[in-house]
Amino acid sequence: MQPPPAATALAPGAPVETEAIDLAAVAEMLVRSPSALPFTMPKPGAGPPPALASSTRLPAQTGHTEGIDHAAVEAAVGGSFPLAAPEAEQLPLAIEQYAALRAREEAGTPTDLLHREYRIHDVAHRKRVDASFAEVFQQRPNLRTAFDHSLEQWRQYLRAPRG
Repeated sequence: MQPPPAATALAPGAPVETEAIDLAAVAEMLVRSPSALPFTMPKPGAGPPPALASSTRLPAQTGHTEGIDHAAVEAAVGGSFPLAAPEAEQLPLAIEQYAALRAREEAGTPTDLLHREYRIHDVAHRKRVDASFAEVFQQRPNLRTAFDHSLEQWRQYLRAPRG
């Protein structure tokens, strides 16, 4: 990687001309400058400033999102990004978390450690987690694709050399 051009302007070992700067004087100048402050300094013992009046009033929100046809929205945007399906919202873990769990388990991370980390209480709970994902992946192939992608990223990360 090349250093930035400014770093190569001086030859190595060449003397650098510097000017001493009194930082305390600069700070004092900035604090005392009227243009430096967007407000006037309060006098000692003064109370809090008055509340700012909002210049923007937002109308009351009367709409709602019930009745959205998720399939129609997904079709309209061409599947350019995954929309959360109602089934996915009820999963015990995010898809990325489940991919990490599975990849780390494959890599040899102790199951009890993973279960504590992902708040899986026992073997029966883990079976329910796996069954939930299997059902959703069968119903929603796009979520299975997202999971497979995340799982492969985790596998690559865990196989990458460290150090």
